[in-house]
Amino acid sequence: MRLSLIILTLVLFSCEERYGLYVDDRLEIAVDDFYKEAESRGIIYPKNVTVEIKKLHGLIGQYNRDTNTVTMNADWILPKLDGDSLNYNGVKLAVFHELGHWAGKRHRGGRSIMNTNPDFGGCKCGDFVGTMQLYNKYPEHRKEILDEFFNH
Repeated sequence: MRLSLIILTLVLFSCEERYGLYVDDRLEIAVDDFYKEAESRGIIYPKNVTVEIKKLHGLIGQYNRDTNTVTMNADWILPKLDGDSLNYNGVKLAVFHELGHWAGKRHRGGRSIMNTNPDFGGCKCGDFVGTMQLYNKYPEHRKEILDEFFNH
C-alpha cells in the first residue's frame, strides 16, 4: 500500500505540465497551434499563460495582464467548437489574437490577426468575424497573415 502511494506521488509530481498555468481543454489545440506556428518561425514563447472560456459582454476575447489570463467569450466560442474546420479557423484566429496581446502585440492595420478592422485584398471587414471569414475564404493568404502576426 505504501509503495503504491509513493509511486502514485512520483508519477503525479514528475509529469511535465504542458503549460505553466491552465489551458481549457477545448482551446488546447488552438493554443498548441499558436506555439507550433511561433516555433516554426524561431520564436519561443514561455508556456505560462492561462487560457479560459467564460462569459464576456461585448467581446470575443480579452487578455488581462494583471492575472496573465486570456479569456474567450463562451457565447461566441462554444458554438464554434463543433469540429467544423471553418469554425476552427475562427477559434484559432481569435485565440491567436488574444495570445498576441499576451505576447505584447498591439492592434494594427493591414493584413493582420491583430487588426480588428482589416483590409484583405481590397475587401474591408468591419470586425474580427470578418477577419475570420476572409482567412477562410483566401487560404492562399494564411501563411502571409501568420508570418505578419509572428514577425511584427
